[in-house]
Amino acid sequence: MCIEGGSAGKKIAVLNQDVCFGNKLCCFAAYTEISKYVYYYLQSPIFLDMFNQYKTGIIGGVSIAKVKEILLPLPPLQEQQRIVAQIEKLFEQLK
Repeated sequence: MCIEGGSAGKKIAVLNQDVCFGNKLCCFAAYTEISKYVYYYLQSPIFLDMFNQYKTGIIGGVSIAKVKEILLPLPPLQEQQRIVAQIEKLFEQLK
């Protein structure tokens, strides 16, 4: 996820590849089973509101220390899978 500048808060999921991160990016590492749940949570209004509250400076950046303060709710794996399935079902209906 980009944590500084006009793209701060925008992110992309790369689930099955090794990647190299440059400056102004951070990685949310997750076990394979919950990576889609984390990906969808990081796009939620709840997360983005918290993230945006931590932005500072002219170009709008968030420090890694502040990113680490944002709590990520982790329900049981079965509930995470149910949530992901429901989100993906809704996305299918948009096609």
